[in-house]
Amino acid sequence: MIQFGAGRAGLQASVRGGDEAGHHIFVVYLKNQLPLYGEWRSKWTDGGYDFDVETVNFGYVNKENVGNRHADARCKLSFEERQITEQLVRSIFSTPEAVDGTAPFSTKGAKFLGHVYFIPGWIAEA
Repeated sequence: MIQFGAGRAGLQASVRGGDEAGHHIFVVYLKNQLPLYGEWRSKWTDGGYDFDVETVNFGYVNKENVGNRHADARCKLSFEERQITEQLVRSIFSTPEAVDGTAPFSTKGAKFLGHVYFIPGWIAEA
């Protein structure tokens, strides 16, 4: 778990989500909020050994609900909360202790290129 400004965040074990698929998840604790969960995935280069990270979706109160595409499945966050969350998520993946032991970061031969992308619609804004 890493602390950054107005919140803290960390990686969690993969779960079977609301869509019955497996998901790599992270958790973010924002001030005056319940823990909120999101999904990340590796974005591999053509060579297959180097990768970046994509943040797929975020704002679930229950980690088993990750992957649920219903409009009401995620909490809506303010612009300020979005900015804090982006900083926290970037911090997770740039902190070696936070990703230690997590595939693909710990996979022999794999190299994290250092980019964290947020795909369109990853967060529900208020």
